[in-house]
Amino acid sequence: MYSRHKATGQALVRLDGKVHYLGKHNPEEPRKKYDQLVAKWLTGEELNTPDCLTVSRLCGKYVEEHARPYYRKNGRPMSEVAAIRGRFGR
Repeated sequence: MYSRHKATGQALVRLDGKVHYLGKHNPEEPRKKYDQLVAKWLTGEELNTPDCLTVSRLCGKYVEEHARPYYRKNGRPMSEVAAIRGRFGR
């Protein structure tokens, strides 16, 4: 279903329970993205693209890019890294 997110003004579509933002809501550009996304969905193609940042990917990036370098003692990861990773289920 193609709709508009009130708070951000972005066009969006919800497919298989996931929300896909299509950019600023205007008559043409998001509609093209919508048509492409629905066509992929109908053929069973993977909808997540490499540039699509999911919560899981964000958590992984946080651990690898922040927690591992930050929580170190004597050159080794501290227990905080394992605790953070455990909270994210990774």
